[in-house]
Amino acid sequence: MTSIFPPAAAEIDALNEIAWASQFTDPARSHALAHRCAALARQAGYASGLPYALLNQAFYEIRFCPTKQSEAALRGAEAHFAALGDRRGILLVHSGRAGVLLKRNEFDAAEILLEQVMQAPEHERQPLDAYFALYRLGYVHFHRGHVQEGLRYYYKALALVQRERATALSCHALSDLGSAQMELANYQEARDLLEQAYEICQTMPICFAHLIAANLANVHLEMGNPTAALQLVENDFPLTDQFFQPGDRAFLLVVAAQTYASLGRWQEAEQLARQGLQRSRADNHLEITNQCLWMLGVIAHGIGQHAAAIDWLLEAEQGFGEIHNVFYVLHVYRALADAYADAGQFERAFHFLQLYQNRYEESLGASAKARFFTLQIQHELTQAEFERDHALQQKIQLETLNAELQRKMEEVEKLQAALRDQAVHDSLTGLYNRRFLAEQIGPILDHAQRGGYPVCVVLIDLDYFKRVNDTHGHGFGDQVLIELADLLRQQIRSSDLAVRYGGEEFCLLFPLASAADTRARTERLLELFHSCAIALCGKSMTGLTFSAGIAEFPLHGTTSDELLQNADAALYRAKNQGRNRVLLAG
Repeated sequence: MTSIFPPAAAEIDALNEIAWASQFTDPARSHALAHRCAALARQAGYASGLPYALLNQAFYEIRFCPTKQSEAALRGAEAHFAALGDRRGILLVHSGRAGVLLKRNEFDAAEILLEQVMQAPEHERQPLDAYFALYRLGYVHFHRGHVQEGLRYYYKALALVQRERATALSCHALSDLGSAQMELANYQEARDLLEQAYEICQTMPICFAHLIAANLANVHLEMGNPTAALQLVENDFPLTDQFFQPGDRAFLLVVAAQTYASLGRWQEAEQLARQGLQRSRADNHLEITNQCLWMLGVIAHGIGQHAAAIDWLLEAEQGFGEIHNVFYVLHVYRALADAYADAGQFERAFHFLQLYQNRYEESLGASAKARFFTLQIQHELTQAEFERDHALQQKIQLETLNAELQRKMEEVEKLQAALRDQAVHDSLTGLYNRRFLAEQIGPILDHAQRGGYPVCVVLIDLDYFKRVNDTHGHGFGDQVLIELADLLRQQIRSSDLAVRYGGEEFCLLFPLASAADTRARTERLLELFHSCAIALCGKSMTGLTFSAGIAEFPLHGTTSDELLQNADAALYRAKNQGRNRVLLAG
């Protein structure tokens, strides 16, 4: 009779550890090892090994199987942990059960369990156990729109796994954070995070590498680099659906479609977008369905099928209640404005352009706040690290941390300076705005008064600009404003000031310039602008003109109000005398 010796407890524990560590690198192996450990533990009567094997099974099933299947394994693990009085195991079950609840969108119940994990004494869990609670809390808060708290939990999760040198978990944390920053349109930060995750994928197998590649491709597209996106699409998008979750394949398809569309490869883009739409509907993934509808609208518009484009985009708009990513909403609104404009329905185009502009301004504020939150949170985490290690680190380590704190503070100061700079610049043209002019013109005139030199104020107004918008659409009108702004920026001196004064109005300040010299310079600008060829989306236009009025300090006024009023009066006369001319005040 053959004897079967029970396996040693140490062997079961070691296999359980391997299964736990393989969750993100080789899920199939992790799942197989979990089943093997469960069988060995039952055979050996090893009570402590069985619940951890069940827990490994559950964590695999949470991600890749129906929720009922994972719930059964979690219940079994919890019962055994409770009988053993194993608090660490019970807390891990809480983290797993929260994952199940999040799949059902039961955020409140999930948060309660996750907070219990985080509030437990540290001796009841191992350091990396907190990771699952931290990143899921980040997801909860992010989904609710609590951006600062969501980012804080995500960065805490990343700091934890990097401190513990857990490479696969670091890849997961970088991927989650990169996706979050991408939704906030912080594309530089998103690209940096996702590239770090992508580099890890080149050194070890990561089961969600396809999502990292897709998100990184998405970032490249948003940053205007479709060639880099194409390289990822062609080299890193897997052909099989192994370890895909619902919506993954559809997401890859729509990102690939967007990539090909950005390169003008419309036929390939349309085929991929239609496949993505079919797959997302089969997976009942509403957000990706809307992304596919948007992309089909963009493709239809790109090949001149304006009516079809409008139909696709309106269908996408109807699903906005299911979209949490505001930048897909912006894409749809802008695409609708362009499609309606090209179809000659200018009232509808203007309606969607207004919706786009309103949401765009909101998103700029949210994005800027999120960038500030990111630096603030990084600073907080650095400070917390400093406090935690203060008693343990030697002087040289303290100096290193202080240098890091200083660097973070400098980043915060740079961001604050960038935000201040953003407040005085026009978002479309990049020129200074009217607010900046109001702040600067007084000191400039005071300096001129003390120095005894002239300053000229020029007001420029585009001729027949409404006709341009009505004929070619607001997108083309925006391009005209951008081209004129670029021309002004290139032609003025470093001591001069160019400002977007209003809708189609610009203001120039020329210190140390007489009215006659300023008139000659402005007429040269008019000649250059008249010869410009403006082109956008297959449309082009030449022969555009502007009218301008000039007032000289102190000849035509000694205050900013007097100079602007007299320059405006000269501009008005230029308009009345037939436009396309430059006149002096007086």
